[in-house]
Amino acid sequence: MYAEKENNYSKTTVYTGFEQGLFYFYENGQAEFNDAAGTLRGNWQWRRENDGYYDNDGYYHSGSRQSFRLYMTDFHGSPLIDWDFDDSWMSNNSRFTATVDTYNYTYRYVFVRQ
Repeated sequence: MYAEKENNYSKTTVYTGFEQGLFYFYENGQAEFNDAAGTLRGNWQWRRENDGYYDNDGYYHSGSRQSFRLYMTDFHGSPLIDWDFDDSWMSNNSRFTATVDTYNYTYRYVFVRQ
């Protein structure tokens, strides 16, 4: 996985702390993350949204879109990931992209199949 933030002037890599591990997304909605520090467990959800939203440039996007949510906890049950993305899509069978728009930036997370 890698992440970046972008505005009208630049694109910058964002370090989330999860670049060195592997995410596993299972068909039943369960998710795992493994790296040298251990394992996180939780769930993921891909859902259709039919309301519009404004991107970081102030442009309104109407119609439906796929949003993505990922929630993961450590072995104590403490939440470590709680990501709720505005839009998401499959680029091909080996990667999907999820974005969230803020007032200043669009944050893009790309999950790549190993």
